[in-house]
Amino acid sequence: MNWLMYFDGGLGSGLKNKITESKALNEIKKIKTFVSTSYFILTITVLILIILFSIINNFLNWNLILNIKIFNYNFNKLINFIFIIFCFQFLFRLIESILIADQRSREADFINFISSLLSISFFYVFKNYFNDKLLFTAIAFCLTPVIVNLIYSIILFKKRYKEYSPSLKYIEISHYKELMKLGSKFFIIQICNLITIGTINLLISNSVNPSMVVVYNLIYKYFGFTLMGFTVITNSIFTSFNDAYNKGDFNWIKKSVNYIIKISYVIVIIDILLVLFSKFILNFWIGNAVYISSYTIILMSFYFISITIVTVYSTFISGIGKIKLAYYFSILNTILFLPITYFSGKYYGLNGILVSQIILSSPGLYWLPKQYYLIINNNAKGIWNA
Repeated sequence: MNWLMYFDGGLGSGLKNKITESKALNEIKKIKTFVSTSYFILTITVLILIILFSIINNFLNWNLILNIKIFNYNFNKLINFIFIIFCFQFLFRLIESILIADQRSREADFINFISSLLSISFFYVFKNYFNDKLLFTAIAFCLTPVIVNLIYSIILFKKRYKEYSPSLKYIEISHYKELMKLGSKFFIIQICNLITIGTINLLISNSVNPSMVVVYNLIYKYFGFTLMGFTVITNSIFTSFNDAYNKGDFNWIKKSVNYIIKISYVIVIIDILLVLFSKFILNFWIGNAVYISSYTIILMSFYFISITIVTVYSTFISGIGKIKLAYYFSILNTILFLPITYFSGKYYGLNGILVSQIILSSPGLYWLPKQYYLIINNNAKGIWNA
């Protein structure tokens, strides 16, 4: 499920930039063409992926892959269902790219909030009416967001974005290259995120043991809400950076980045408080169900603090499309991630995996701020300005 949340083939990112550029030039028909072409290409991609996965899935042993010893359960059927539903989810999530390009990222976040709220409500209301608990969980948490995004898309395309609504007449395959010129780099970065974020549970399950997956995800969610809140704020000005940069309004960019830096200090303080009061909060949340060591909590806080700092500058860099350096670092990080994380877990357990994550994320603490200051002071050259 998490794998597909980070994946839109680069089209979503390319679409955001093209809508922003076209809006600045008041080219409404061009926006409609980009929207129509994106939906068409992604629909074809989704159908091909579903067919291919449905065939390949018959030859996979998910009990072995997930290292879960539950017999007499058809994991293939469950995972095939999840894959199909989520393929349609990242198709319908294109509406979020349109909202962000229209500087309505809070509305896009609101869609996700409604989806999560309905998912958990559906889960608690109907959980006792299904015998197959795993399949029911998949329905509750996978299908609900798809329905919400679909309904929201229909409403917006019939009202506010009627002039952008997808149409077969406006599909122009020739625009695919234009959409993917920048989108292809975002696509590779997404694939790298897909591998590093999506495989962490598999690595923990196979290099440590499956029970540590629960520990990792609990403590990840414990700190995760701070980064989620911070991302909501940074996403709200993501496309504004693009607009300001093209207009040469560097003073606004500096003020906005300084504003984000101040908020990041607040996030860091909250993370520190979460460490100090972790015993009380975790006991209230999960009781004695799962044991989480103090070292694991501290290491996870270091990881989230580093990601928070990185997000300050990566928002600006991604917003203006100067991502060539990020593109190369993402590939290098992914190549190193699998062996380092696996052997760290094998020899040092869950804490070893967290240390490896901190080490692999640390280069961004240097090169991202450097690239920002070079660009903002008009000193960026070569790869620093690409």
